[in-house]
Amino acid sequence: MSEEGMFDGGADEFELKIRGTFGRFETATSYPAYYFLTTIPIRKLKESLHVAADALPIERTTFSQMIQRDLNQEHVSEIRDYVRNSADRAVFFPPILVSIINSDSLGELTESYPSPPLSDDKDSLRTFTWGDKLFRLKLHGTSEPNDQLTRLDSIGEPFYYHQFGAHLELNRQRCKLVVLDGQHRYKALTSLYESQEDKAHVEGIEVPVCIVYSPFAIGDRSSLDDLRDIFITVNNEANKVSGHFIDLLKDRSLASEAVRQLAETWKQNLDGGYSMLHHLEWNSHDSKRAGQLNRDYSLTTVTVITDALRACVFAPRRASAFLQVSAIQEDLLEIDPNFDVDGIDDIVESAAVRRALSESIKKNVVGPISVLLTETRAANDILTKMADMMGNLRSRAAGGNQAAIHLEELFRKHQIPAQSKQWEDTGAGAEYKQVFTGVEYDEYVKLTRNAVFHHGLIRGWARFARDLLTIDVSPLEAAKMLVAGLNAGAFKDELGVFRSSAFTQRMLWNGDNVNFKSEWAKAAWGNLMLSVLLREKAAKAAINALVEHRFGEVAEAELQLVTQKVSAACSAAKDDYIERLGREIQAFLKRYYSEFVSDDSEADELQRLQNSSKPEDKKKFVEAISEMASARHEDASAQLNSALAI
Repeated sequence: MSEEGMFDGGADEFELKIRGTFGRFETATSYPAYYFLTTIPIRKLKESLHVAADALPIERTTFSQMIQRDLNQEHVSEIRDYVRNSADRAVFFPPILVSIINSDSLGELTESYPSPPLSDDKDSLRTFTWGDKLFRLKLHGTSEPNDQLTRLDSIGEPFYYHQFGAHLELNRQRCKLVVLDGQHRYKALTSLYESQEDKAHVEGIEVPVCIVYSPFAIGDRSSLDDLRDIFITVNNEANKVSGHFIDLLKDRSLASEAVRQLAETWKQNLDGGYSMLHHLEWNSHDSKRAGQLNRDYSLTTVTVITDALRACVFAPRRASAFLQVSAIQEDLLEIDPNFDVDGIDDIVESAAVRRALSESIKKNVVGPISVLLTETRAANDILTKMADMMGNLRSRAAGGNQAAIHLEELFRKHQIPAQSKQWEDTGAGAEYKQVFTGVEYDEYVKLTRNAVFHHGLIRGWARFARDLLTIDVSPLEAAKMLVAGLNAGAFKDELGVFRSSAFTQRMLWNGDNVNFKSEWAKAAWGNLMLSVLLREKAAKAAINALVEHRFGEVAEAELQLVTQKVSAACSAAKDDYIERLGREIQAFLKRYYSEFVSDDSEADELQRLQNSSKPEDKKKFVEAISEMASARHEDASAQLNSALAI
């Protein structure tokens, strides 16, 4: 196939003309997807294809659509090296998957076609045109049945066509070919061709391309949603998905739906003069870094949130109460009469059911999580420092600093790399390092930037909210109450009860290190946070937060009921914390008793009893350790009660 045959121009609106192979993909129940296989010379690649970050304006892009915009520069470098090191071996890439993105006559992005495609017959040629001269497909064949050809009957009368020699013609003013999967290959190849050193090495490459589009996205059906579904399908494989994207691309997961909704909400929040989404780490491809905060201005990560939600909100037999599905039970059963309304957990197979639950997730999970993450004193310190840093960047950009101008644009487009090494050799990378790193926080804020603190905060809220739901206090109200109580009862005196002490060692801390690995440790953080609300000033602040949220319209009898419920819930959390503390002290002393006895002879005797094969000696050892542990446990419990002023 000649290049002229693929890219010959024309006097009409359809100036981009491509020849290739046409096909369809559909099941008995799915919407059809049309695809067009072709090749593009590497020298035509950049002018023919676009990455989503350039083709789709960020203001019109949802967070779910942003997921497929992200570039891993390290992966781009790996692909370039693969192409460069091709001597004496074959190299090949699978086709770059491309979609057709359309705009109206004013240049505004359109997600659906105004009407079904028009079909026009002329001899052995059938032409299908989408929209008002957006693009068209030309197939050669016949209207007469022919077993040697492929039948197309989704548009107009049945038509039997030759798969090869099809033509796709696009109006460049209204259509763009946007890379759906393979943007790392695209970036690697275009950068190689633009490099004086590598251009001669790659200029003979014919790049395989598969153009896919949804032919019947009419009215309310969004072609972008269809394309995102395809993107998830081709990317949601273990060898392709890593880091934060493992969670972001789980469409059947309610926890993942919640974090995508949170990200979308924060993306739209520009109160600080920049998007709140910059405080959520979402684009790391490194699984080891996904569960920790890597930026000085981050509040949390998508992995921390989803892990915590799966453990305490979308766990089996818990989600239904949290989502208050009784209000939409009839709708859910109408969608699926066999759906277990009381048994909702993280994975929901039905897309229709997930859509029905979406608003409830936003109200009862996303809203509360946003409160937990943004309304503590620590969060306020981080947000304030970020506003100052962004103000500094804008000032430097206004002064003509080109690196600052470029960095400001990257922030606007949410294209800040997850790891500094991906761009440390660029001017924008140096500017970022100068303006946004090396932030100094006090000891309390540093503690709250540990991922386990967020786990505890979310788990503590989840437990609190479950108890308060029984007296019609919503999960959002529970979040506001918990944060207000913590701000008043723990967060004003720096670390407060969270410092290393007799009652936090082996629970929150292991020596000088934060205890974060085990599930019970995460629960312990949450239980201790709830225990703080037993302080009188913390309890009052929590109750006042409820009254303020309800604009003062809370009856005295209801206030008394809420006060009693808060006290009971937090007392139960403290009891659970102290019970686990006793078990951990005992386990610790069983291993390290020699460090806590008065003399060597006592240690030797305990070792003899422990190593003895006699049951009576084993029993004596356990009794001795239990006695030591009990004394230390009582002392630690007394210190906790004293810290809480109980």
